Amino acid sequence: MEAPKSAEEKTADLESLSFEAALKQLEGVVGQLEKGELSLENSLKAFQEGTQLAAVCRRKLDEVQQSLQILTQNTDENGPRLEPFHPEAGRD
Repeated sequence: MEAPKSAEEKTADLESLSFEAALKQLEGVVGQLEKGELSLENSLKAFQEGTQLAAVCRRKLDEVQQSLQILTQNTDENGPRLEPFHPEAGRD
């Protein structure tokens, strides 16, 4: 039988999830909480797990947003240049 994982191991496990896997787990936790059938203690554990999963999802989204870049042509003829992607700039 495996020993229970430490908080650090659980956090590392969550961080290793893909965005999609973390989101799916988060949706499952939210579903459990919305049903209202968990004990108070289990509700608290589920809430804690959900907040950790939400933080993982937010970090992964932030990482992707930071790494998105648009290839643009430099006007001083130095060739193409990578610029950060700004999603707000395209909204009207």
